[in-house]
This record gives sequence, C-alpha cells and structure tokens, in this order.
Amino acid sequence: MDKLRILAMLLIGVTTVPLLGTPVAAAEEPLREDRLMIASPGELPVLITAPHGGTTGIAGVPVREVRQGERVTLRRDELTNRLAMHMADELERRLGKRPYLVVAEFSRKSLDANRPEATAYQHRAAAAHYQDYHGEISRFTEEIRKKWGHGLLLDLHAQWQRPEAIMRGTRDGHTVSGLLKRRGWEGLLGRESLLGSLRASGVDLFPPPGESEGRWTHIGSFTVVTHGRDGIDGLQLEIGSGLCDSENDVQQLARQLAVGIETHLKAEQQLPSVDGGDEDAALTALVGPKEDEPATSGSDDSEPAGSLNEAEQAFVDLLANCVLVGRFSIDGTNPGTANPERYAITKVTKTGGDNWIVEARITYGQVDIPVPVPVKVHWAGDTPVISLTDLKIPGLGEGFTTRVLFYKDRYAGSWYHGKVGGHMWGRIEQGERPSTDGTEPGP
Repeated sequence: MDKLRILAMLLIGVTTVPLLGTPVAAAEEPLREDRLMIASPGELPVLITAPHGGTTGIAGVPVREVRQGERVTLRRDELTNRLAMHMADELERRLGKRPYLVVAEFSRKSLDANRPEATAYQHRAAAAHYQDYHGEISRFTEEIRKKWGHGLLLDLHAQWQRPEAIMRGTRDGHTVSGLLKRRGWEGLLGRESLLGSLRASGVDLFPPPGESEGRWTHIGSFTVVTHGRDGIDGLQLEIGSGLCDSENDVQQLARQLAVGIETHLKAEQQLPSVDGGDEDAALTALVGPKEDEPATSGSDDSEPAGSLNEAEQAFVDLLANCVLVGRFSIDGTNPGTANPERYAITKVTKTGGDNWIVEARITYGQVDIPVPVPVKVHWAGDTPVISLTDLKIPGLGEGFTTRVLFYKDRYAGSWYHGKVGGHMWGRIEQGERPSTDGTEPGP
C-alpha cells in the first residue's frame, strides 16, 4: 500500500454521507411495509428518477407477457439505481444539499413505471405500486414549483445501442419548453448547461447539437412527457452500458453529472445561497475556491472569541503546531511489524457544530503537501474523536475512512482505504510555535 495514503488517514475526516441504497421515507407519510421504491424529499430544484433499475418482484404478480400490439421490455437498466444514489451524494458533497429522489426497487418484469398505466402492468396487484411511484413524482414536482418556480427532472435509463454515449430525450425540446423559453437551445446544449458540461468532461452525447432526436428511438418517454411541464424541465438520459461497467465507472459518471447539474443551477441562478454553512466551508477547505470564485481573505482565527468551550479550547491547544509520532499496522500482516509514522498538524479550527478544519502537512520522500481537511469531531466526555467516511483527497486518492481519538499526549484509532485497514497509535509532541513577527520558524 502507498505509504503516503496511509499517512493521510489520521489527518482526515468529513461529514459522513448517507449509505447508498438506504430507503428514505417520504416526508409526510410512513414507509409502507410493501413499498418497493425510494422516495426522498430534497433541498434542490432537481428531481432524479430511475424506473427500471429494480430487482424485486411484486408479490402475486407474474412476469409480464409479450402481447401483440404492446411494447413489453423486461430487461433491467442495470446500475441506474446506484447512479441515482451516487448523484445525490455527489450533489450533497458539492452543494451541501440533496436533490429529490424517486427510485423504483420493483422489477421491470412486474411493472414498467415508464409507460402509461394502461400498458405498464398486466396484473392489478401492480397498480398500487405504479400509482405510488408517479404520485411521489407529482408531489415532488409540485413542491419544486412552489419553492423555486421551476426545476429539473432527470429520468435515468440504460441503453446498449451506443455503449460509450449518453442519449438525450426531450421530444425535440417539448419536455423542456420552459428551459428553451428562458435560455434557448443554449440552455439545453450550450456551455452553461448540464449536457454542455458533460461534453466538456469528455462524455459523448447523442444526437449531436442541431440534430433531431427523432432519428433514434429514445426521444423521451412517459415520465418526462407526463411530468415535464408547467415549469418542470424533463430530460431523459439514456446511459451507455460502457459508461457503467463497474462501480467505479458509476461513481465517476455520478461526479460528472453532479458537476453538470451544478452548472445548470448556476446558469438558472438556483444555486443554494452561500451563507457560511458548514458544507461550503468544508468544501472550500478541501479543494480550494471554485475557478470563478475568488479566494476570500480573513482572520486565521476564524472562530469568534468565546465560542469554544473548555474541552474544545483544550483540543485546539493540544493540536496547535504539533507532531504526531507513532506507528500504524496493516490488517493481515505480522502485528510485530508495525510501521513508523510522523507528520505535522499546524492547527485545528472549529467551523460550526461538529465540523472542524484540520490544517496538516504531509512530507514523504519528494512529496511535501499541505492538506487542509474538513473533519467531524465527536466527544466522548472530554475526549475528542475525529471521524471520516469515504473521503476523496485531491492528489492522494479516495475512499479514506478513519476514527481517531486524542487524550492528553496520545492518539489511537483505526483506518481504512477501500478493503484494506489497520490501527494507528502514538504520541502527540509539541512542535515549534509560529513566530510572532511573520517570519517562518527555524528548524
């Protein structure tokens, strides 16, 4: 394992993200025992739907039959459910807020939610699930209209015709008529659009700008046609199978789509307001200001005077210009071969609630990099515990997870990087305090 990545473990922590695939009940009613869908309210004018990724058969409903005059497709749109959940997580990472979600867990073999009700199912036991699915979409789109005036509906599907491309479906603009009125075709395909952002990131889009969607089969189906109206811009995205070959592919595409959604919201002037929230502070600390956003100057002591309690102030003092000197182990290796570790922390700053920033520096071989990292700090009495779950650090990698406690002059904890993990422990040694005249301290 890369020693640099192991050294990063102790220094990092971030707000944990919801477990992928965890069903969330709708806000106004409890989850029914037999409910086969995820319906999650959001905080952005964005609704993500995925009707064909489920695998659970509906009790008492046989597999749909292919009948003359009816279009019956039984193939599952693999990984679209996972893509929807990853997109929600990525948007929360970037913007601090989540989109609305309606994700089917029932199998397409029992019910096709992207069809008119007359042809969506062949057994009456499926009717309640169909109505539940579209009822939640209707409820969420109405909420978006009331809160924001207009919003975006993204309906996720999979396709195998063009494995490396994403096909759009809007009925040649019919389901995004509000967007076209506000910003023209640039709003759908231009640089400051979701699709334009995807193209800029290297994703192949079809059909090309200026060509009709009528040249292919995925021109926008029931969900976007039905709900893409009255201020809701419905965009069907048919994801090429080659873009979702693995979980890593899904996560990468989710990030690209999240950037595209952020680009769209910015152009629509619907980005969440910057109010000094914890998520914004954490994001800026980790990756720096956005390219079009100037860095802000401010006091090094961002915490207002008197806002720390006694235990928090002691934690700040303990880790101010300190050096962590200890050892780490790797699961599956000889416990007697623990590796030495040594790295520095400049300071820790509370940004609000349980959220803190650790300003550290990692030096290893030819590498010498500052790593300001957002962390969660929880308290067991007077003992602070830093937590992190699946954090990505630019330049170092992703999937870092750790829990580390500090007490008096010692630290101890556990770390994970993907499926590899281990323990860490050592002493907290006070380093040289920064000079008061603005010059760098001596060696």
